[in-house]
Amino acid sequence: MNKPSNFQILKSNQITFVFLAFIGILGWNSFLAKRDDKLFKAYDYQKAKVEFCSSQAGWHPDCNNDKIYQKYYEKTVKEGASK
Repeated sequence: MNKPSNFQILKSNQITFVFLAFIGILGWNSFLAKRDDKLFKAYDYQKAKVEFCSSQAGWHPDCNNDKIYQKYYEKTVKEGASK
């Protein structure tokens, strides 16, 4: 019987390790892509809400108790920086 040499066994282990590492990297990148997508959606929603609330002439129910809009309002409208 021919026994596989140590070089062939080592090569097989290296291929397995590289393959598993590649799968791990793909999984990690997939996780990060999903996380980034959620962050961008949340940022776009808040930005759109601030723009919408700042365009309203008066009170609007969607703009009530919105902390992000209140910070924007304090910086721009109250200090006169919006003009």
